[in-house]
Amino acid sequence: PLSGALGMAERLRSHLATYDFGIERLVTASFGAAQARADDSLSSLQARADQALYRAKEAGRNRVSE
Repeated sequence: PLSGALGMAERLRSHLATYDFGIERLVTASFGAAQARADDSLSSLQARADQALYRAKEAGRNRVSE
């Protein structure tokens, strides 16, 4: 389900933001997630996930969006 994907993405985002990579910069990540619908093609599902990723970036980056 979408809630599971969002939760996993948030855990990964949070871990990356606090992980010590041994560099002097913070590492951040933005994620977009979408749930498949009955009438989806792979392309339409990917397009919705991509739109969600751009919403996360536009909202300030280092976020998860659906």
